[in-house]
Amino acid sequence: MRTYPILPLLLAAVVSAAPSNLPAELKYDRLSVDYARGGDDRVYGVNGRALLGGCILLGGGVSENRFKSLGTTAGRGTDLVLGYVFALPKGDLIASAGYGQVQANGLAGTRTIALQGDATTYGLAWRQRLGESCEFSLGYAYTADRRTLRSTVGTTVTTATAKDHEGAVNLGLRYDVDAHVDVTFGYGIVSGSNIWSVSTGYNF
Repeated sequence: MRTYPILPLLLAAVVSAAPSNLPAELKYDRLSVDYARGGDDRVYGVNGRALLGGCILLGGGVSENRFKSLGTTAGRGTDLVLGYVFALPKGDLIASAGYGQVQANGLAGTRTIALQGDATTYGLAWRQRLGESCEFSLGYAYTADRRTLRSTVGTTVTTATAKDHEGAVNLGLRYDVDAHVDVTFGYGIVSGSNIWSVSTGYNF
């Protein structure tokens, strides 16, 4: 797994930041349709988030996950994210923790596949406006995940469990089409396989 020097910098910002009035130009209540691609995985999802009490960010979503390296294997994923928002002079910093699960089934050649997995993620993300219509974000996320793969060929069943710990640097660029609609592009730098994403959101 790669390591990055950005994490100590973001941690220092969390320690020095104090809750205050959040920037009015940054949006928090959002419903979006998302697509992400990394390696052999494809994820299509619907996500929502809301700001509670002026500093607590609650979000969650559902997704359709496809695993190209496992033939036709695809299934449903769900996730929940809880974050705390720190106001900064020119933007904000969000510290978050999330948990997700996925269950998928399919065929890979002569094998019948059943996949179950879960992941816990901790992250920090800094956001800042670049003008009236654009917003930039930079973040670091650490994920611990576990997947159990059950493969059946005839009457023979094989089960394998894999655990992984991975860090990622995430970059984002958001363009506000109008006061409510945005298009956001993301790029995640991870070891072995980087992730591209795009989403269209409606802001309340």
